[in-house]
Amino acid sequence: MKEAKRADGKPNRVPAGLLCALCALAVMAAAFLVRTGPAAMAGSTEEVRAAFTDDDGVPYLTDMDSYYHVRLVEQFLKNGRLGDAVLDDGRLWDLHSMYPEGRSAEYEPGIVWLTAGVWRVFGGSLAALEYRLAAIVSVLAALIAFLIGRRSGGVFGGVTAGLLVGCAPQFVLRTCYGRFDTDLFVILMECLLILLLTESLRARKQWKRTAFSIAFALAGVAYGLCWTPNYSLLFVGLTLAGGFLYVLLSPLWERAGQEKGARAYFARPALWTLIGCGLLTLAAVAACFGTGMIARVFSALGFSTEVSSGQGALPNLFSSVSELSRARFLPNSVTQVFAGYVPGQSPAVVNGVGGLLALLLAFAGLVRLALPCFARLEAAFPRPEKRVSGVYLCVLGVWLVGGFVLVGYGVRFLEHLAIPVGLLAGCFVGLLFENTRKKAKQTEKPRRARRMLTVRAAVCTLVCAAAVSPGIVGASRAVSDVRPSVTDASAKAMQFVRSDARETDAVLASWWDMGYFYEQRADHPCLWDGGTQNGTRSVLVAKALVTEDLELARRIWLMLASSGNAGIDYLMRFTDARTAYETLWEALPKEKAEAEAVIRSRCGMDADAAAQAEAYLHPAEPKETYLVLTYTMTQQIGWYEYFANWDFTGQQPLPSSTYYSYTPEGTPLFDTQEGQAYLEGVRGQEAMWELFFNAKRTDCFTPAFEWHDGLEHVRIWRVEP
Repeated sequence: MKEAKRADGKPNRVPAGLLCALCALAVMAAAFLVRTGPAAMAGSTEEVRAAFTDDDGVPYLTDMDSYYHVRLVEQFLKNGRLGDAVLDDGRLWDLHSMYPEGRSAEYEPGIVWLTAGVWRVFGGSLAALEYRLAAIVSVLAALIAFLIGRRSGGVFGGVTAGLLVGCAPQFVLRTCYGRFDTDLFVILMECLLILLLTESLRARKQWKRTAFSIAFALAGVAYGLCWTPNYSLLFVGLTLAGGFLYVLLSPLWERAGQEKGARAYFARPALWTLIGCGLLTLAAVAACFGTGMIARVFSALGFSTEVSSGQGALPNLFSSVSELSRARFLPNSVTQVFAGYVPGQSPAVVNGVGGLLALLLAFAGLVRLALPCFARLEAAFPRPEKRVSGVYLCVLGVWLVGGFVLVGYGVRFLEHLAIPVGLLAGCFVGLLFENTRKKAKQTEKPRRARRMLTVRAAVCTLVCAAAVSPGIVGASRAVSDVRPSVTDASAKAMQFVRSDARETDAVLASWWDMGYFYEQRADHPCLWDGGTQNGTRSVLVAKALVTEDLELARRIWLMLASSGNAGIDYLMRFTDARTAYETLWEALPKEKAEAEAVIRSRCGMDADAAAQAEAYLHPAEPKETYLVLTYTMTQQIGWYEYFANWDFTGQQPLPSSTYYSYTPEGTPLFDTQEGQAYLEGVRGQEAMWELFFNAKRTDCFTPAFEWHDGLEHVRIWRVEP
């Protein structure tokens, strides 16, 4: 494209700058619009939409973790800090979670500060802001990806990179309307880290290198304040590793005539830029998080490696979390490799990054960046200078390798792999056009130059469209299937508890997965939630749900609400885990004297120790406790049986599982009439099954509330003291 010229003969840069700005806005608009799908609830009837919407007309949030952040924001706006209390040692403490023990409220405050700040500035509905905030903030990730692509491959590179990263299906799913989670910072901050590091290595002037190094360190600390520090700092280190690889390899492609040797090697600005970035980051991390955080970064992936087995003698709750399953590279069908989203399947790697074409273009981009780094090929393939190509080759190459390693630890890391894939694909498409533009400038025939540019622009446009379309279409389809994680039935149930509970600290008992919502809506403590999953409580709660002895179930709930895990922990000080739990099941339904006798005989305790154990098992003043059961829980009962029947070897194999439920081999599915008949026949005497489907008052449980909205059925039982 021929540039307009000013009167002084110099080219007019305004049209090019305006084009770049318009492209950036288009990328941001696409990234935002693709995230708005959940609000439409496409295909749902008015009755269904009403059940998914609160009394203020705002849809409920689409995952449980979001409600934990909602509660944190409410605490911060009310008290000016996180948590319910401050311990004597200054630690913030949460008394809603893991009752009665509670847990630390020390949490990354970025999402709380941002939400509170935006709400105080603009006002309006806090719930509406929380529903939309992730979609708004994540648009900035698309902008930064565009800037990186623009710097490495021109406007075509920027558009391709911005759309591939900003509209990556897994990223969109975690930042769409209704997701109020710390994931809104993840891709944004990681793209920012890559931008700052590459710019510091590209900079010629010392003050620019220093400024970008300081900005990188500050961004690394900010990332740690916005997302789990163990993981965020792991990605800071991954970015720095790419920079150090560049410093290590750059002598291989130094220009002829440059000084060689150790003195020249250590005199290079890039080396000291990287050292400065690293030292500043370490100092900032140590100042904000303590020196222990640096050591914990190296064990950040430890929990993921154990998801398929028990933790010692107790079960690992992560085994039932689908996002920690290992990602497959290809989908079930070869015909689906070019799709950005395959409904009904756990996402494969090629689908999670936007399809196979995007992945192939990423590898092509890696090769394309490597070509200028070899002197023999430089004359045949005119490229950007070696230094610039080397920077992106090393930083993005390390990110690509690291991304593939991480997806082996869980599907949750797929969104991180989308960053190097999108940026490298953008490099390839952008440089494909930029080389033609440079050749066109060198030709003496304007008509031929315009023809070359037109043809290559058309080719690049088609390649860009083919690369980004599967991701955008897949992301749109994925979010169109997203629905709120709760309905009016659960909200009404929590309103009942909030208004009718006699004690302000009455305890809510249920499985962990709805805990965050119950804590936020009822403003009452829960026995556990998504942040307090542990093997001890999983066995106790599961046993209370599936035992056929209602008295045992009642005693378990009252013990947990009053003394928590103290009873079983105390027993395990005197005997092994299996014996401790068997003793607990036998002693709980008995009265004081008989229970003490059982404890003494099975655990070898003296009278005083047995009396102490019995006091934990049978609290003198049991807390007011409400048992919350839902129809959804009946579809997960297989997991409850799995944990309730734990063999305490640590090697119990996982059940044949789906996302939410499992049936023993050869049995029918839950969502069929045959399946329901099977469940009623086999499990009809289990406590949860009997209470939910045969809602009659017993000596142990009293019906307190029931609500059915057409989507969910919730029953609340008052546990008799």
